[in-house]
Amino acid sequence: MRRIRYTAAAALLVVGIAFFIITRDGRHDKVPPIPTALIAVAADHSAQLQLGDGSSVVLDSQAVESPALLSRGITYHPDSTRLVYKADQPKRGLGGSQTLSTGRGDQVNVVLPDGTRVWLNAKSALRYPATFLPGARVVELSGEGYFDVRPNRGRPFQVRTAKVLVTVLGTTFNLKAYAGEEMITTGVYQGRVQVSDSARQTSLSAGQQLVITSDGNWHAAAGAELAAAAAWKDKLFVFRRTPLPDIIAELSRWYTVEFQIAPGLSRTFSGTIPRTATITTVLEVLKESGISFRKDRNKIVFFD
Repeated sequence: MRRIRYTAAAALLVVGIAFFIITRDGRHDKVPPIPTALIAVAADHSAQLQLGDGSSVVLDSQAVESPALLSRGITYHPDSTRLVYKADQPKRGLGGSQTLSTGRGDQVNVVLPDGTRVWLNAKSALRYPATFLPGARVVELSGEGYFDVRPNRGRPFQVRTAKVLVTVLGTTFNLKAYAGEEMITTGVYQGRVQVSDSARQTSLSAGQQLVITSDGNWHAAAGAELAAAAAWKDKLFVFRRTPLPDIIAELSRWYTVEFQIAPGLSRTFSGTIPRTATITTVLEVLKESGISFRKDRNKIVFFD
């Protein structure tokens, strides 16, 4: 009986943590309890590291003892999903570039050879050299990453995406630039960054965020938006009057579900949802806010 009571208490605690409060346009409402069995997330669990020789290592519990990683001075910590490189050693002669990638519902972080730490969101890829050579430290990002750059005044750190280049010396910032999505967002939490493309450039200081829209316009976003931009790193979905298509884009990178919006539907949602929740739970939260949906075979269709 004692074991049953402990189990029941733990289940209630999980429900209480995962489904506490959502914010809906400034009002606070408790979300109805969701069965404990639904508290899970369907992920691809396909995060992997492609090495310079073309081989790949899947980042699961077996990667801890991977000879391919250990021989290159790389250690993997599955509990924190973190890769750690030994500090740059010019005589190691590793050469080549490596690519760290995540699948749907995956997140991973890496301590690069120069000490810079990068958190990588779902469906993203980061390409970087096994050893940073003299000069600029250049990496390439497709997707979303949160960067905590190790300062080195003589060697700027540069993040290249398909459309922009972000240059820093030492700072903390979030960069969102998914392939196939026109909008690019850069938010600075510490220090300064320079954002440039083929036609223009601008500098951002701590507390500032730049949004490049699909029509090519550059504009600053509010401080509240900056706070929400990196919430994914803390395993949260945070939406602030977010249009439904943008919400679906986020959910599609996290859940193995196909979504569709009925023609003419224009809705927004404000709220905070744990990324540990299943899509069933997320849909219930959206429904509580007045967003209707139906199941159509393997699709979730949103309608007015």
